[in-house]
This record gives sequence, C-alpha cells and structure tokens, in this order.
Amino acid sequence: MSTVTEFEYTPLTRIEMALYGMDYPTDYVAETDNPDVPYEHLYVNLESLADGRLLVARLALLEDIARAGSRAANVDFTPPRSTQLQFSVVLPVKSKHLTGRDRAILVGYLNRLLHMGCFGASAAEGFYFRYTLAAEDADTLNAYLVAEALENVRALCLKYLPVIEDLCAGKHTLHEIIMQIGS
Repeated sequence: MSTVTEFEYTPLTRIEMALYGMDYPTDYVAETDNPDVPYEHLYVNLESLADGRLLVARLALLEDIARAGSRAANVDFTPPRSTQLQFSVVLPVKSKHLTGRDRAILVGYLNRLLHMGCFGASAAEGFYFRYTLAAEDADTLNAYLVAEALENVRALCLKYLPVIEDLCAGKHTLHEIIMQIGS
C-alpha cells in the first residue's frame, strides 16, 4: 500500500498557482537546508526580450529572508507584525565599464521619477529594480494585486532598460541620458 504525501501550501505556492492560471510563466523554488537556497522564492518571467534575454522577477517574503539570515547567524528570529513580499528584478545588462559614481547618479535620477519601487546598482548584481508589497499577513496576499504589481514592475523595467543599456554600451554619456529622460 502506498501513501500519499500531502503538499503544504505556502503563500508563495498559492500565488504561483494563481499566476499560472493567469498565464504567467513561473518557477517555484522551495526552501532547503542548502545555504544557497535558504528560503522559498518564486521566479516569474516578465518578458522575453528580442535578443533572447529574459526579464525575470524573483518574489520572496522578507520575513523568510530575515529568518534564514537569523538561522545562519544563530540569532533568535522575531517575526514581524505584517508581511512584505519583495519583487526583485536583476536587469539583463552588464555595467562593468561604468564607474560606481555614474551608476549611483543614474539610479538616483531614475528613482526621483518613479511612483513605486526603486532602481539600484551594485558591482556584483549590476542594475536591479526592487519593489515591496505589504499585507496584514502572508495569507492575505491577494494574487490579483501581486499580478498588478508585476505588471507595474515589468512596465518600469522595460521603460528604463534601454536607457541603462545605452549608458552601459557607451552610446551616450550620463549627461546625455539624463537630458534625454528629462525631456
């Protein structure tokens, strides 16, 4: 006689099922004991670019990230009073020829224009976009609101990706890029 193992639904697996029903390509990654995957997260393909690159968002609950960090540091974890779902998109562009100053100036300028989320840049990740959606608790995260946030994240990334690519490729100077955005 075989036994059936019951699957435990988490807030992210419920969101994944709803997004799948809305035709979003998703890839769920469960939490493991492996330090490379210490918390569950969900990848959502936002756009396949013309040259084959992908624009992919990673969704994760910030309390899961904090819990994993506390576990790694052997520190007690106090759960927050609310839930925060982080959307993180590493833009598919190489910026190794840019100075940190130029990255910081462009990111600061772009963030002044945004109605939600923020761009960032680091030597390790290059350019990225992050947005956090808050809810009373993980079980009240509404998949339709998550889908709406994904569409906004997608639109902002696609709007500013060409500008960032032009700067990274040396097609325009930082001053020219800022003047182009400002007009």
